[in-house]
Amino acid sequence: MSATQSRGARHWLLPHERWLGRFAGRVADPPPGGQRWRFQQNYGPEGDVFMAAILADMIAAAVLGFTGVILLGASGSSGALAAAGYWLLGIAILSALVGMVRALQGSHAGRVFRAGRPFVRPGRR
Repeated sequence: MSATQSRGARHWLLPHERWLGRFAGRVADPPPGGQRWRFQQNYGPEGDVFMAAILADMIAAAVLGFTGVILLGASGSSGALAAAGYWLLGIAILSALVGMVRALQGSHAGRVFRAGRPFVRPGRR
């Protein structure tokens, strides 16, 4: 067996993504026919981890963006409080961009997992 075949997939998740990614990795095989089963047939276990990472990134982006807007509104757009608000908005945008990259990674993981099999559509088993 070659080194690439024996090695498991690697994820370099950010700290806020790890806790949700570990939770998604613990989920057992779902019963056939449901939405979760269809998702795993399309994206595999790697897709579960990346979906959890996307969710963590988007939650972080929403919380940071909302906090940044509140700080900007409270400060009147000037002073140190406004600078903190702008920084939080910038970090929120960066977190959303990381989430988009994770979506591309999840899409790639799904294509690798399916390996030529057709995409499972709703209503088909």
